Amino acid sequence: GFLSIEPDHSGLDMYHAVLEGVLYNLLQCLRELEALNGRPRAVKLSGGIVHSPYWTQMCADIMGLPMDVSCMEQSSMTGAVAEALTIAGEIPGLRAFKTPEERRISPNFEAHEEYMKKYEAYLREYTVYR
Repeated sequence: GFLSIEPDHSGLDMYHAVLEGVLYNLLQCLRELEALNGRPRAVKLSGGIVHSPYWTQMCADIMGLPMDVSCMEQSSMTGAVAEALTIAGEIPGLRAFKTPEERRISPNFEAHEEYMKKYEAYLREYTVYR
């Protein structure tokens, strides 16, 4: 939902809010995984987000982590293939599976601090409306 909309907010503002909301939800999931496994050194991005430099940078900024973006079109499927090869005993582990070069997006920590203020508001509203 859209909360705290003001008359001067534009369609572009709402579009940006949707992008943020998707990433805040992913951050919630990341925090749950971190509680079980610790903080990752980096995250591999795949899917439609990789076609938007704006959104990939926003993702790195919100997560506060470097994002590795594969140049492969179907990198999510490639990960599934690597997992299957590992389970089948064809490769010794996921680290043995070589993929083409990735580009790394580093977070802007000033932007991260601002996003974390918004994330706290997101969590308050999430608790109220879930």
